[in-house]
Amino acid sequence: MRQYGEVPPVLSTAQPPAVSATTGLGTGGGAAVQSKGSPSDGQGFGHINIQAGSNPSASWSITLSFPQTPPTLFFAGDSGAALTFTVSGQGTQTITLSGSTAFGPNRRHTIAYEWSVSQ
Repeated sequence: MRQYGEVPPVLSTAQPPAVSATTGLGTGGGAAVQSKGSPSDGQGFGHINIQAGSNPSASWSITLSFPQTPPTLFFAGDSGAALTFTVSGQGTQTITLSGSTAFGPNRRHTIAYEWSVSQ
């Protein structure tokens, strides 16, 4: 969490990601990206909004695709999701988050992301 008066990161000109694939989110589950910021900061931070379905699996993955390679990203899950996840693909246009703890069924969860470096 940022402190009052802290300068938000001035970020890359990279465009925001899109969810290109999901697994293990359950029947009726899905994920989408909500970018924050403005075009001048490259939409460099936002949320992955996850809707778990009725029977989410213990193993899941969410793949993000970028139109160009972004800087290294920092990810953090919400406390209600009780998530431990790994991130693969840093430094490429395709980044995959995967975990082995099931999402709560029929609930919404959030994973926040932002570029980990300022320019």
